[in-house]
Amino acid sequence: MHVTFPALMAVATLASRAAAVDVGLMVDQNCAGVAVFCTGVNPNTCCADGRDFWGAKLQYIPKEWNLELRAHRRDSSLCGPIVEIGESRGSVAMCRPSASKQVTGSGYSFRNWKREDEVAETVGADTNGPCQRPDLLRLGDGTEYNLTELSDEQYNEVLEVSIADGGVTNEVPEYMAKYRH
Repeated sequence: MHVTFPALMAVATLASRAAAVDVGLMVDQNCAGVAVFCTGVNPNTCCADGRDFWGAKLQYIPKEWNLELRAHRRDSSLCGPIVEIGESRGSVAMCRPSASKQVTGSGYSFRNWKREDEVAETVGADTNGPCQRPDLLRLGDGTEYNLTELSDEQYNEVLEVSIADGGVTNEVPEYMAKYRH
């Protein structure tokens, strides 16, 4: 059987879409704290909303995958130069807190398991992939809210309330009750 490169790429694309990797941005330096997520994100898509965050995270990573988590900081775009890189190496979730509140976007790409010297991206590199606004808010107690149907004004209000005290609160505006998971 002869397999062509385009056929392999088609299978890889379908496989990447079958698994729903969530890309997150941390409201504080606590990996289990309040965070916003872009759910089911494809590789090389940036999750950003214009705010500064304390770090980046990935969840629901298939154990067989080796992903590179990227944390970006703003320059001319929300997902400018990479400031932090982490590698999943079989973990189903990962978190990269930053030493300062400078992360404005996060994303991921696939890494090669076999070649350690092969780096998909490097700190300081710019990436120009598509950008997506977070569509899920997870509070410190684990409560989740769907953010997809919110207007920009409502989205900003919800985030301001939920991060006002550094992400310690579990409060959101009353109208968010219908968006609770």
